[in-house]
Amino acid sequence: MDLHIPKSEFSSPIGATSRHTVFEVLLLIIIIALFYWFIVKPKQTELAGLNTQYQQLSDQEAKLEANKQKLTDAIADMANHPDAVAALDEALPLDNRVTKLYIVLESLTKSSVMTVGDINVAFPNSSPMAGDRTLLANPYSAKRTLQKLSTGLDVVGTFDQFQGLLKKIESSGRLINVTGIDIKSSTGVLLDFKLSLESYYYN
Repeated sequence: MDLHIPKSEFSSPIGATSRHTVFEVLLLIIIIALFYWFIVKPKQTELAGLNTQYQQLSDQEAKLEANKQKLTDAIADMANHPDAVAALDEALPLDNRVTKLYIVLESLTKSSVMTVGDINVAFPNSSPMAGDRTLLANPYSAKRTLQKLSTGLDVVGTFDQFQGLLKKIESSGRLINVTGIDIKSSTGVLLDFKLSLESYYYN
């Protein structure tokens, strides 16, 4: 008796199964490559940029912290040396009030036993700080530049007294430069001295 066993309808050749497996592997590799190229790689680039920015910000923060410490030390140093700060404010004041300059020049002249004839100050075009309450409350907050006051001083006295005046101007607490001297005879041994001066301030 012969038995006939039919082939299963769902059986497939071994070669076809291998082809399906290779195709699925290639498809998976393509999907992984596309996923990396369009998703992972841009994220890596973005992350690298963020890391660079973070490093730059960290460096800036460190510099700012160092500058802050220097400023804190400078403020503390100023508080510990009030005489030096006062001397600096006298040499280069933070305003263009000419009354201070008048007082200095008149005091120096009288201490040299000379007579003050006239004091003329050429005002700069900048506005005075006197009317600005904000600057008066915090004079160190503004960004300032060095400004110049041109002054003419007319005095009468002897030549020796005038030499003494020049020495006093040179050693004065206020920074004053003599830019010109004109000498004329007066009465007797007295001479008429006209000085061109420059003083400075921060505005």
